[in-house]
Amino acid sequence: MNKFLLSIIALFLFVGCAIKEPQMMVTKATPYSAIFTTELDENEDPTDNIKEISLKEKRVYFYVKWYLPINRERTHTIKIFDGSGKKVYSYNYHFTPTTTRWNTWTWYDFKKGDRVGKWKFQIFYKGKLLLEKYLKVTE
Repeated sequence: MNKFLLSIIALFLFVGCAIKEPQMMVTKATPYSAIFTTELDENEDPTDNIKEISLKEKRVYFYVKWYLPINRERTHTIKIFDGSGKKVYSYNYHFTPTTTRWNTWTWYDFKKGDRVGKWKFQIFYKGKLLLEKYLKVTE
């Protein structure tokens, strides 16, 4: 191979290895990305990206980045199920994005009687399941 082609390949490998995988990738093809976090900072951005949480933490946030058409009202239904499958939260959320990238979040405060296990978080749009994500909840 010529030196130019080898240089391009080396640069591609270096850049590809040096770039940290983004926590939340949102594109037109995938119009949303979601994570769980324990808190939001002063800019209302997640401070961490968790896969597991203890009931002792008291609160968990379900944070979603959207790629949406602007100035069109949207209504999403959010449902949360605890480790036993019991629905512990349901809410209809209305918003009108003013930019194509829009962030939403909901939080859940753990309550006495909530069950540990694999918690399910769902978002519905026009009655259809749009997003489903799981979080491991421990004692």
